[in-house]
Amino acid sequence: GKLIDAHIEALLNSIKEYYVCLECTAPILPIGTQQLLEAAVWSMVRQCNALQIWALREGLSRWSMTIKHHYAVHIALQSRYANPRMSWTYVDEDFMSLLKEIGESCADGTPPHMIVNKMCEKYVLGMDLRASLE
Repeated sequence: GKLIDAHIEALLNSIKEYYVCLECTAPILPIGTQQLLEAAVWSMVRQCNALQIWALREGLSRWSMTIKHHYAVHIALQSRYANPRMSWTYVDEDFMSLLKEIGESCADGTPPHMIVNKMCEKYVLGMDLRASLE
């Protein structure tokens, strides 16, 4: 419906505004940029909440709030004191995909109870190799 489309459009505009604000490279965001960033995050959370309520009423499993929404609010509040580019990343985002790849490479021909041990061995060998190349 048109109301849902409006929420989605507002959400996308909020995300766009958020990323535009994050293009600032100053160690401390200018007050106007910081206020726009914070407003964009709160708007994003409101839109996601409205979409989640709609999806639940429709029996759909989408638009759920995640831990990243929580992180985004922390980023917005802490942007009052420092530019998020200087301190925030999604910690270990790539680590989980690395573990998934290692796990998949260990699964074939390995008894299930030994997969974790094999994963640990491969991870340690990879880190040792990486350290020796640096």
